[in-house]
Amino acid sequence: RMNQQLELAQQALAQGKLSAADGSGARELFESVLAADPDQMTARQGLVEVRNAALERAQSSLSRHRLLQARNNLALAESLSAPAVQLQPLQARLRDLEEASSDIPGLLAAATVPGITDEAALALFDRVLQLDAENAVALEGRGALFARWLGQAEALLAANNVRDAQQLVEKVRGTPWQDIAK
Repeated sequence: RMNQQLELAQQALAQGKLSAADGSGARELFESVLAADPDQMTARQGLVEVRNAALERAQSSLSRHRLLQARNNLALAESLSAPAVQLQPLQARLRDLEEASSDIPGLLAAATVPGITDEAALALFDRVLQLDAENAVALEGRGALFARWLGQAEALLAANNVRDAQQLVEKVRGTPWQDIAK
């Protein structure tokens, strides 16, 4: 039974399922082995691997401005006794990003002020997405802006104005963060 639990735990770890409320995560499976045999070294090493994977995920999430994912992975790493020297810089970065994200409502409001240029609105939406890559309002705003530009490009093509239509399409294609909306 213990060997089966260890195999399941290793599979969960390999699949990236670090923790799960239903007990099928690598952490929970390794801990169940340790509950039965506190000296089981493979399970202890497995928990260290889970902790290290959580730290790596937290760092990756922070670099992509995925704050909730970063917070959850840092909490997992901390609960598995990650060294402070590894945790503290990541926690500080998360705090900085969370503080910066408190500006999001103001940025979104500024992006939708009547009379703002498309380019200025796009810059504000992009700033929000730098702070919160999953912000639905900013993604929707950018999408609406891109749709409008592409509609204008269609009208320009219908009027046989290929050069201006191409410029609008290139403006949409060259905009950073477009892969986040996918």
